[in-house]
Amino acid sequence: MRSDVRKTFSELSTNLNANSQQLGHELKTTEGKLRNELRETSSYKASTSDLSNLGKELRDELKKTRVEFSKTVNELTINLNATSKKLETTTTNLALARSELSGTKSIIADLTTKLNAREDEIVNIRIMPTSCEDLRRMGQKINGFFLVKGSKKMETVYCDFYSNGNGTTYQVYLLLFV
Repeated sequence: MRSDVRKTFSELSTNLNANSQQLGHELKTTEGKLRNELRETSSYKASTSDLSNLGKELRDELKKTRVEFSKTVNELTINLNATSKKLETTTTNLALARSELSGTKSIIADLTTKLNAREDEIVNIRIMPTSCEDLRRMGQKINGFFLVKGSKKMETVYCDFYSNGNGTTYQVYLLLFV
């Protein structure tokens, strides 16, 4: 990120130097034009006071141009400093966000590990229950008769979910003869 600040600073410096060179070139061009006008004026045998006034006007114009140039340089410097501070703040915020993301990734990894460790305890609802305990894990709370998957066939069982209050479920197999 600091390289981006340096790059931005370098670009602003380059722009400032280019503007300075362009302004200097324009000043020289203007000065040359004014000297040509002065020569033309002197060829017409202008009075000394006219030339003096023209010189004063040129000096005044040059002073104004220098003041404007100085203001522009100051404004660019202020903008560069403000941009640099914003970039530093953004860099700090980005570092904090990366740190938080790293912590979040660690938490997700821990939760994934815990979830995978409990996978054996989770009953898949799409699979037929094999006991009253499976029914209880699936959320069944009302006592009654249920079909469960036996070793070779479906069996009818009676499940008592509230028999002793300690979470143990009683299961009674019923043999039905038809």
